[in-house]
Amino acid sequence: IFVRRGPDAEASAENDDAICNAGFIVGKDSVLVTESGGSLADGIPKLQLVRWCILFQKLSATGAYACFLVLFATPLQTSAAAGLHASAPVWVLFALVVVCGCALKLATVGISVAVERDWVTCIAEGHDGALTTMNTVLRRIDLMSKLLAPLFVSLLTTAASYKFSVAFFLAFGI
Repeated sequence: IFVRRGPDAEASAENDDAICNAGFIVGKDSVLVTESGGSLADGIPKLQLVRWCILFQKLSATGAYACFLVLFATPLQTSAAAGLHASAPVWVLFALVVVCGCALKLATVGISVAVERDWVTCIAEGHDGALTTMNTVLRRIDLMSKLLAPLFVSLLTTAASYKFSVAFFLAFGI
């Protein structure tokens, strides 16, 4: 989840009311959460872990998109434009987006741990060449997804609107 409305600048005392950067906050806070999440994933059967993480991913993404839709499609949008002086419901929705983003990051790390640590090595069956090839392919898929996803989101928000983009991703997630 990454949303920026306002000038593209570092957050500082001079521009604190003009910038809303949920992605920075989610990224910073989720580091605290994922440190312990990796060690917890080691004690759970991997298939069960992946199933729960996928459910957790879907629910947290849907929750974040629903919060954004409420912000963009209701009169709260004008209050949210006030920055630090926004109303209490805007701050509650913003906090929910941050919590959902942290949950999403934790689920993503859980899946990554399960797939990269166990499944790839099991499938490779001790063959170094097969392990190298699978790791390379997985890394390429991961990097291409990380490259193309923000471009698609930017294209969608530029071509349509924030409201349409959030509704599209909410419907796609359900």
